[in-house]
Amino acid sequence: GSGTFRGYLALPESGSGPGLVIAQEIFGVNHTMREVADYYAEEGYVVLVPDLFWRQQPDVELGYSEADWQRAFGFYQGFDEARGMEDMQSAIDALRALPEVGGGKVGVLGFCLGGKLAYLAACRTDADVSVGYYGVGIEAA
Repeated sequence: GSGTFRGYLALPESGSGPGLVIAQEIFGVNHTMREVADYYAEEGYVVLVPDLFWRQQPDVELGYSEADWQRAFGFYQGFDEARGMEDMQSAIDALRALPEVGGGKVGVLGFCLGGKLAYLAACRTDADVSVGYYGVGIEAA
């Protein structure tokens, strides 16, 4: 209820499957996150990568140069984790509402910042499953 945001949606060739929200790294919904989404779509998932930095700046898409790393850390430091979890729940709800997501099952997968968000999604959302890779700052949560 606090605004709208976008994400990258990847559909499986079959046109339907279980839902998967991929929580981004600190670089936004960049080429790497879209490739990961496409990979999981090839495996049969309906995948959504939500733009979790939209409250700071919509459509963040950074690479891996030194300057991009600095910008990425700025977004990470300004990220409101509680609101980010609201956005994760919104992304889960959006996937469940799609006719392409059969059975309403939606999982969360994340890397780095997204790994922490996957952990938090297991605690604070109604995701059916969560998997986090190299989550940062989990011990503080």
